[in-house]
Amino acid sequence: FRQLVLARSGLWKHVSLDFPRKRLLLHKDRCQNPDIHIYAMNEQSQTRLETDKLAFIHPYQQWRKLRLAYANEELGHLYYERLKTIVQTPLESLGCLSISNEQEHIEDGDEFIPFSLYLDGHDIDTVASWRMPNLTHLELRNVIPIAPLQCGNVTYFYLQIYDDEEETLTIAVFRELLQSMPKLSSLSITLGVSATFDSIPDMRVAMPCLRDLELGPGA
Repeated sequence: FRQLVLARSGLWKHVSLDFPRKRLLLHKDRCQNPDIHIYAMNEQSQTRLETDKLAFIHPYQQWRKLRLAYANEELGHLYYERLKTIVQTPLESLGCLSISNEQEHIEDGDEFIPFSLYLDGHDIDTVASWRMPNLTHLELRNVIPIAPLQCGNVTYFYLQIYDDEEETLTIAVFRELLQSMPKLSSLSITLGVSATFDSIPDMRVAMPCLRDLELGPGA
């Protein structure tokens, strides 16, 4: 049984930074194109230790999927900061990218810092710099990039937004994001927000390949 497990690379394709370093190295030897799972739900000190584990996983050129989930922008920033130093050339093997912000409130003394849906600052600079020529699936949860991504071959896009903050959502940002995906054939949007949407003179978006559209309310 042990030899069977060691020989099947499919059993080793899921790689998480929660794994100890020895296990990460085993996965690195057993699978060529892994699915990378990053869950930043811990305190900042623990998260910094986990970002160091990025040095023990497969080179980014081999990543087949990247799933990044973080409790709030502060923890997410630590990973974007580290990923910026790692990803230098196109992510040739990346077919699926998933980013989730769980929007846990950040405490600053006795005050709570309001969270934001927008991926901006140095974080968007990092993600927008990634060339993803073979990306076909994009999933964003409570994350709205303020700049277009380099993902012109995406065919499936899932966007989920749930937010109790009464902030104005910018339609122009959605429009630019959709326009960066000219081959989009399937679009699913789930919204559960208290916010209002602004308006722009021309909100039309050309999606000539779109075949499947799903719109729904979020919880």
